[in-house]
Amino acid sequence: MLFRKRCENEVLGYTGKPDSYYNAIINWVKQRYDLIVTKEVINFVPGIVPGIGMAMNCFTQKGDKVMIQPP
Repeated sequence: MLFRKRCENEVLGYTGKPDSYYNAIINWVKQRYDLIVTKEVINFVPGIVPGIGMAMNCFTQKGDKVMIQPP
């Protein structure tokens, strides 16, 4: 029944993140870097290209030159 109800929703992608998603990231950053981050500073990115685009929008202005080194 739950599956049928979910399929009736037109949006089948990831529509939300459970608290466990954020807690996993918060704990990993704390263990790895000894930093404390909060849920509010975590932003989901659906892939590397959209992530690069988001970073460029945040840290550059129109007309800035950007060099991206391929892996």
